[in-house]
Amino acid sequence: MEFTQYNLILTDNCNLRCTYCFDNLYSNRDCNSNTKIMTEDMIPNILHFAEQTASTKLPITFNMFGGEPLANWKFFKSFVEITNSHFKHEHKFITTINGTLLNSKIIDFLAKNKVEIAVSLDGIEESNKARITIDGKPTWNSIMQILPEIKAKIPKTILLMVIGKHNYKYLYENCKFFNKLEFNYNVNWNMEDDYTKEELEEIEKQLKRVKEEGLVQPNNVIKNNNKEDGTVCLPADKAITIAPNGKLYFCHQFVPKMIDTEDLSYGNIKDGITNEELYNNFVDRTYFFSWSKDKKIICNSCDIKEDCRGGCIADQWHKDKDFLKIRKSVCDFSRINFNIKEDCK
Repeated sequence: MEFTQYNLILTDNCNLRCTYCFDNLYSNRDCNSNTKIMTEDMIPNILHFAEQTASTKLPITFNMFGGEPLANWKFFKSFVEITNSHFKHEHKFITTINGTLLNSKIIDFLAKNKVEIAVSLDGIEESNKARITIDGKPTWNSIMQILPEIKAKIPKTILLMVIGKHNYKYLYENCKFFNKLEFNYNVNWNMEDDYTKEELEEIEKQLKRVKEEGLVQPNNVIKNNNKEDGTVCLPADKAITIAPNGKLYFCHQFVPKMIDTEDLSYGNIKDGITNEELYNNFVDRTYFFSWSKDKKIICNSCDIKEDCRGGCIADQWHKDKDFLKIRKSVCDFSRINFNIKEDCK
């Protein structure tokens, strides 16, 4: 194996309680769990594991993830500094944050160390109302206040917008808003919602309006972000996730956070991959084309399967505990994305 990306779950805690979050069942978490926060004494083991398993030909990405990664700023800062000093491979850092914990000192550190950041913002204020603090307060104003400094110091920052039933009517206005801010942006469709035919038609209509008016479209709608022969993410033999307790997983959505969640770890940073069968199952599934050939799934007869590739396997697993079931919402939004890309050619 030669991994090119290491996803570090710095903490599974977050200072927000977004109503649509895949991680939104915070009140039911096991408070005695040891998967809460990465500590600085783990850094040598993480880097040793990376040295032993990293690609010898390609640059390495360390993806600082959460929860909210900046809620564990002490580890974040130490990891970047120590990695830059001791990790032998060419590497970079990326992180996805909610933006509410940013300040000038942190922004300066991120800029100095060329950390690529993505900030969650669901568009105009009315569209952003699902993004709330623990005590239910809105977050839009605090993000808007810090955006000019982010733009000035880290100009390639990407904004991440979630669109669901609660805010799909604002999609066009959101795209127009991001164009005015002059940020590149992605849209993530909330696959947990059930959409009517009329709602889906309205979403596609709004995206076409963005195109017709010459506005910049969401990056991940007009571009094919699929990696190699995998899903929208890197395949399991190229990317690996490290939980706060050092266990290894395919991605952050498989890290257990609930008492009754099945543990799908296939190793740890000290011993490496110890469950080869489980690891190979994930590798097979993430190479979608070869995996799906002998499977009786709807994708095999679909005319856009090369664009869609079956959607997020974590979404499917959490919904049905079955990698063979492709959710209708995946098909619906893949079709919308495909139609918009065709119109943009």
